[in-house]
Amino acid sequence: MRPDSLLRLWRYINHLLTYLLFYHFYVCRQLVGARDRVKNGLTKLLETNILIDNMKIELVALEPELQQKSEDTEVLMEKLAVDQEQADAVCQTLF
Repeated sequence: MRPDSLLRLWRYINHLLTYLLFYHFYVCRQLVGARDRVKNGLTKLLETNILIDNMKIELVALEPELQQKSEDTEVLMEKLAVDQEQADAVCQTLF
């Protein structure tokens, strides 16, 4: 083979290998980025599930208190209705 054709072949192979290396690094970087995004998403989901479980436990612990407050509110609303009727009756007699 002639030296100039060997040089051209060498340059062709060198450019091809360089391109393949850059492509390989690009694909690897894309895959690592995608893997990291999935990992972060899964971490967030796990953290959220832990928070939800803790909130469920707190809600179960607060349920009797909430029930009592709801009953107290109903009693208060009934008393308020009676008081309003009495106030309306007083207003009717005055005016």
